Amino acid sequence: MLTINHFKITAIKCLCFYALLLSQLALAEHAKPTIKLGMSTALTGPAKQIGEQLALGSNIYFNKINKENGINGQSIDLILADDGYEPKNTVVNTREFLFDQKIHAIFGSMGTPTAHAIKPLLDRHRIPFLMPFTGADFLHNSSMPNVFNLRASYQDEAIEQINYLVKERKHEKIGLMIQADEFGYMVESNLVNALKIHGIKPVEVTRFKRNSDDISKALALLKESNATAICLVG
Repeated sequence: MLTINHFKITAIKCLCFYALLLSQLALAEHAKPTIKLGMSTALTGPAKQIGEQLALGSNIYFNKINKENGINGQSIDLILADDGYEPKNTVVNTREFLFDQKIHAIFGSMGTPTAHAIKPLLDRHRIPFLMPFTGADFLHNSSMPNVFNLRASYQDEAIEQINYLVKERKHEKIGLMIQADEFGYMVESNLVNALKIHGIKPVEVTRFKRNSDDISKALALLKESNATAICLVG
């Protein structure tokens, strides 16, 4: 048989539960939203070591920030997606970031062909594109104000590389080994232009397939060209 004491205990428990519930709801109302960043990178495939290091370094730093009360009280949620350094996968990941994950920005994405593949999405949605791991020239264009670059452009890098080979190392027979995609073509054009400054043309230009380590044919052609230095783009 229930006694008055039982009713009192039950009532107290109910009051405690509702007080706790109300306090949690109050905290939720005043909690600042999480900053959601989407990062598409190579976590599998031949280029995964770069992607893994980018993801590891980013997570280490963002975890540090989160432990220090985030950014103005907002924690950072880095959402990782593997694209294997294949552009078609990057497009799928980016669409999921935008439409399903509702991210606030794309961060640290890896690669030029992958960035080139999502350019239409970047242009259409004007989502911030933060510190991509690429020096692609089109990302240094003033028509893309939503892009925040960290590294130098391929043009700037090519000029410094060729200056070093020609001025300091005194090479004149320079060959190019180029990855056969947007990344390779973009850097190749910058290297050729940098060589023109010194009145030099590549003695040989060879190509190899992205995500492949089969460079035997390309290397054989470069050996036959008697190149004394090689610029490898890949």
